[in-house]
Amino acid sequence: MNECVDLSLFYKSQINNRKSSDKLGRYYTPRLIAETLCLQLGKYNNCSILDLGCGSGNLITGSLKYWNDCIYHGC
Repeated sequence: MNECVDLSLFYKSQINNRKSSDKLGRYYTPRLIAETLCLQLGKYNNCSILDLGCGSGNLITGSLKYWNDCIYHGC
């Protein structure tokens, strides 16, 4: 049985440690959060992964550590 992990406090601490958003008020997912999310999701092989609104691409680059044989699409 898969265990549900609450990452909300971790995410808040990472966001609160950031000084500010960009000039348009946007925040981007820190790479550490992306890596933690992928670690919790487990291993995926030969998948197509879509990151809508990928911004700077931290979610994609963070997931490459765990899902390196997938095809990525970022918009």
